[in-house]
Formats: sequence, C-alpha cells, structure tokens
Amino acid sequence: MKVLIVEDDLIVADLLEAGLLAAGLDVCGIARTVTSAVTLARLHHPTVAIVDIHLADADRGTDLPGRLAPTWPFAVLFASGIGHAAKLYDTGGTAILTKPYSAGDLVTALAVVGDIVATGSSARPLPAGMRLLAPH
Repeated sequence: MKVLIVEDDLIVADLLEAGLLAAGLDVCGIARTVTSAVTLARLHHPTVAIVDIHLADADRGTDLPGRLAPTWPFAVLFASGIGHAAKLYDTGGTAILTKPYSAGDLVTALAVVGDIVATGSSARPLPAGMRLLAPH
C-alpha cells in the first residue's frame, strides 16, 4: 500500500510517516496543501491518502477527493479532530478516523480502506473512532 500524507503540522506528519514506515507501508510524500497533494498524487499514484481537514493556506482537505476523482481513483482516510462525520459524507472520502488515535488504529484503518478500494468492502472490524463515509 502506497500512502500520501496530507497534513499541515509537520511534526504530526513526520510522526505519521515514521509510524507508517515502521509498519511496513510505503509513504510516497507529505503535502501541506491541497495543491501540493494533487501534485504528489499525480506523480506517485498512492493507494490511499491520509488527509487532515484543516490544512495550510486555509485549504480544506475535503476538497482533495473532488480535485483528483475525475482522473485517478483513490481512497481518502480523513484523520481529524473533527468528530462529526456527518458533514463529510458528500466529500468523496472513504472514511474518517478521529484524533487522537493510536498507530495500531491508523494501520487498521488503512487496511480497511485498502480493502474497500480493492474489493468494494471490508470484513475487518473498524477501529475505535473510525467511520465509513461512502456507501459500501
């Protein structure tokens, strides 16, 4: 699984990257804005993007799926302190994992969205704080 991290807090992004690499996942880049995320996604074609809702330059992570969907199918795991997934259902994202979460929960959440991309569903139990957004 190839993962793109879209997070404007570079300390959080670096911690995410270290945890994902330790879990054996391939991190193809870190973006702080939607524009840089689009550039990295088109260059590296990740399987999934971990996307914070509030990004640098007043960008909204919820804009990313719409910017990429016409040209490239991918999964978006929103990872945010926003606990209300109801407002995210129409964004094109796959799921949300609310902060704070453990490294194990993040890896499990990525496995779930990876299953959804590959097969359209997942039989794995969802970790605490994870909600599916798209109908599957």
